Amino acid sequence: MKPTITHLIKHSSIEVTPKGSLSVANFADFLQPSTPVYVTALPGMDFADTLHTCKRLANEGMIPVPHFTARRF
Repeated sequence: MKPTITHLIKHSSIEVTPKGSLSVANFADFLQPSTPVYVTALPGMDFADTLHTCKRLANEGMIPVPHFTARRF
């Protein structure tokens, strides 16, 4: 089972919403440094929340990747 889980994790992406990030005290407790983390900008959310989450992830050693849905444009 461990090889299957390891393969799944290595070939998956990590995503968080600004609201969801509030429940994580420190991403570095769960993720390796330089892990790309996609930050979803959901319709109706304030863009500033997405930027704040990206800055926080960068400060915690992650690589934030803002993700904007095409329907927002």
